[in-house]
Parts: sequence; C-alpha cells; structure tokens
Amino acid sequence: MRCPKCNGTGKMSHYTTRYVGCGEDIYHESWCDLCDGTGKVKHVKTVDTFDCPTCYGSGKTTKYKKYSTGREVPCGEKTCPKCYGSGKVKGKPVKYYKPDYNEGCFISTTICNLLGKEDNCYELNLLRKFRDEWLRCSDEGVEMIKKYYEISPKLLQHLENASKIDNNIFEKLYTNFLSEIIECIENKNFNKGLIKYQKMLSYIEMLKLNK
Repeated sequence: MRCPKCNGTGKMSHYTTRYVGCGEDIYHESWCDLCDGTGKVKHVKTVDTFDCPTCYGSGKTTKYKKYSTGREVPCGEKTCPKCYGSGKVKGKPVKYYKPDYNEGCFISTTICNLLGKEDNCYELNLLRKFRDEWLRCSDEGVEMIKKYYEISPKLLQHLENASKIDNNIFEKLYTNFLSEIIECIENKNFNKGLIKYQKMLSYIEMLKLNK
C-alpha cells in the first residue's frame, strides 16, 4: 500500500533556516523514514492498548504514609488507580507499518520459482537479507532499490518474451548470474555481488534489443 507519510513518493521535504533572524530557508529532501524510500508499506498491526503512563505498565504505584508533619514516606505498593492493576490503558488507535520491499520485486523470485524453488528458499532469503541488512543501509542503496522497483516490471516482461525464444533462459540467468551473486553474498563480497546484479539487469535489458 502507498506510504501514508510520504504519500508514495519515498521522500520527505524539509525547510531549514540557514541564518537565525534573516528568514532565509533552504529546501532539501530526505528519504522517508517510514517506508525507507520505497514509497510502499505493509500494515503490520493496529494498537489501541498502551502501557499505563502512571505505573509504566507495572500495575502498581508506590504507597506513601503521611505523618502529621506533612512528610510522606514510601511504605509499600498499591494497585494503580488509573489502570486498576492491569498495567494497560486504552487510547487512540495507532497503526504500525513497515517498508514493503517486495513491492514490484519480481525478477529473482521469478527465476527461482520457475526453476522449482519455493518463495522462502535459501537463495531468495539470502538475497532479501542482503537487500534489507546491507543495501538499504545507505542512501545510495535505497535509491538503487527504489529504481529497481520501478524498472523490474518492464525487465520481467523482456525476460518473459525472451523465454519464448530460449526455453533455458531462466536456467542460464541462474547459472551465469544469480549463483555467482549468492556466492559473493555468502563470502561477504557485497560490492562485487552488487556489481554482478547490475550486470544481470543490464543483460535482461539487452534481451529486448536482441529479440
């Protein structure tokens, strides 16, 4: 679904005052921290029950003994009067989201699935881990992920058209590209793996020109 924070753009606009008192503002953009720049999110859960702000979720508050002098001394615990000992209170529902990295990401999944591998196979899980834990940790990586989501449907169409001419195209892509990319990730040669992945995308793009 479209990110509700950036309205699907993947970016947030900001104005920063350059010099205090002069009224000069500088416009700049940053990646949306809700969708990580993808413009897409998945709804995880809606929460309307929260930790009690009085007892901080413990269900207990400190009991005090008051003397005639006005001094109060802690003398134990009592049931929280706000949550009645449950530690939870009702509040305005809050929706939680997470970035939808699978939106439009079809190529590797398609290749593996057509070779008889399941969606949660070792290869795809490793590629997703590479994407989520390494690639998206930099602005350049997030930009690359977003660009991939934009072009992958078109590249997939080129791939499907090429498969009508060469029935072994998916097996060739796995042998010549994906297997080497996976090996690079396993050996933590992330930059080399990324270069090979870019070469695979370029190769798929060339299929359109050579058909």
